[in-house]
Amino acid sequence: MSSTQTILEQALYQMTKGFVPFLLLLLGAFGSLGNIITFTSRSLRNNSCAFYFLSTATFELLTVSFGLISRIADQFGSLLQSQSRIYCKVRYYFALLFPTVATYLLLMVTIDRCLSTSANPRYRSVSQIKVAYRMVPFVIILCMIACSHTLVFVDHRPSCLPEPGPYSLFYSIYLISFSSVLPNLLLLVFGFWTISNIRKARYRTAPSVAIIEQQQRNRQNVEAQFIAMVVSQGIVSCIIDLTRMSCYAYYLLTANQLKSSYQQIVDTFIFQFSIVLSYFNYSESFYTNTLTNRHTSITGS
Repeated sequence: MSSTQTILEQALYQMTKGFVPFLLLLLGAFGSLGNIITFTSRSLRNNSCAFYFLSTATFELLTVSFGLISRIADQFGSLLQSQSRIYCKVRYYFALLFPTVATYLLLMVTIDRCLSTSANPRYRSVSQIKVAYRMVPFVIILCMIACSHTLVFVDHRPSCLPEPGPYSLFYSIYLISFSSVLPNLLLLVFGFWTISNIRKARYRTAPSVAIIEQQQRNRQNVEAQFIAMVVSQGIVSCIIDLTRMSCYAYYLLTANQLKSSYQQIVDTFIFQFSIVLSYFNYSESFYTNTLTNRHTSITGS
């Protein structure tokens, strides 16, 4: 056995039964709770962007806690997934639903900032808390419908897996396109659009000698911090998720090829690494936001 193969096997063990799932669970739960505490502060209660961030953090917490706890239980001998048809379907459904909702709510954050920086007053008027109160349930319901196919076509045969054949292909394409490529592409589009709006606003704004009131200055600082958080988190999320999808796509494209035992270990490592990236993507937002605003306070003074 080569030293490389030994290293890969040790890494696989750590990613499945070792410290990695527990570390991701700890980082994800702590980070999500940190975001929830931050975005429920009194000064942000009427801010639409903060409400989108709060909703995103809630579903990130559900993604990390539900997904990792169930995976840890499987790795340590739980047979519920293979014994209970209902649990199999429900687990697959929520394991897909929670991260999908979190991803599209993050997209709503980006859209909200893009609208708030628009030169068009009609677009800016959409960036309101009352609109956010309506859009969040709409996104959740839409994602619930979009993910409902797993309740029909996922079953234990004997393992809990998507139905082989056309649906298995559809499920793979669905994960890559609807859950990754589409939202990340839109994140980049609206993120760069927001940056473009900010640059245009600077050119339009004439220098003023008037004294800006402290409350208005604080509000502008908060808005600037939100925009920095949106752009940085969107970029980090895109990098992580596209890397994850590249690993997953490679695993799918080479799944039916004849492979040596070493290549099988490599492919399993790539697949498990894509899962680790998936959960890390929903664990990093608090730390990304903290680094983005390390010199300032998000709540103002």
